Amino acid sequence: DAAIALLARCESLIKNYRMIGMSASAPVLVSADAYLYLAEHVGDTSRRQVMLRQAAAACSRAARHGRAVHDESAAEAWRLQGVHAWLSGNRARATRLWHVAIQAAQIMGANYVLARTHHEIALRTGDATHAGRARELFEKASAAPMGRMESIV
Repeated sequence: DAAIALLARCESLIKNYRMIGMSASAPVLVSADAYLYLAEHVGDTSRRQVMLRQAAAACSRAARHGRAVHDESAAEAWRLQGVHAWLSGNRARATRLWHVAIQAAQIMGANYVLARTHHEIALRTGDATHAGRARELFEKASAAPMGRMESIV
């Protein structure tokens, strides 16, 4: 409940202070990511459905933001929408969205988002090719995923 209150506060601040452009990218994306995390980790089925609805709304906001701002947020929004589709049980849609995220990240040169997307696919599907690509990209960027690489293949 405290996490949900903080997310609502974050969304309120973005709206009240009319945050736009790149300054709003991180909070918009983190909000969607947090709702997805809560949806995945909540134990109660009815609360999971509520969290999935809130995550859907947050992912839609992230997608709108990504279309309006010319930074990596568009590719990240596609990745997040893929996670939402996966958690909602729509595996085919998730795969399509992740491939769109990969294409967008490649076009933008957004290597960290590209790595995160490959990591997400590997984490969800167990695909060794995506796991290897994620590992390569993270090492190249001297970065790490949010989570352990050992957990994927």
